[in-house]
Amino acid sequence: MNSMKPKTQTMMETTTEDLMLRLRWYHSGQVRSLTMFAVYVINLLISDLIQICCLMIWVVLWLANFWEDNMVRCVSSLLYYGAVLASAGFMVCIALERYLVVAWPLWYRFRRSIKSSVLVSIIVWVFCFTEFIISSFVPIFRPSSSSSPSPCSSSPWLGP
Repeated sequence: MNSMKPKTQTMMETTTEDLMLRLRWYHSGQVRSLTMFAVYVINLLISDLIQICCLMIWVVLWLANFWEDNMVRCVSSLLYYGAVLASAGFMVCIALERYLVVAWPLWYRFRRSIKSSVLVSIIVWVFCFTEFIISSFVPIFRPSSSSSPSPCSSSPWLGP
């Protein structure tokens, strides 16, 4: 009797598998025919790489007992959560591109260009990081009596 144990995956394994699937798809040659779509997929890949690098930094900091009041943790947290927002933004861009291809194929073929996709990608990156940095450093969700010298130690997103 062979009992099958369910395989449990950590967040790092799932993210790594997702990244490997995207890399395989990129190198398979399908991206060359979908150039405007490829801009968003490549940016999504970059945001996933940023997330994986930040997770590795967090593991090293945790194992080395340098987690508390560390500027590296602060910067990696800002990068990680900004990349999470960018990843969601690029998934929305991919969904909108697919919608435009199906709903208005002629308009999409003659009006869309790689320049517009690159411009939208730049806007997504800038918006995600500025939104997260502003929400991390401006005390909107904190009580007015708590004043902390370090924005990272008092941020509701980056932990105590």
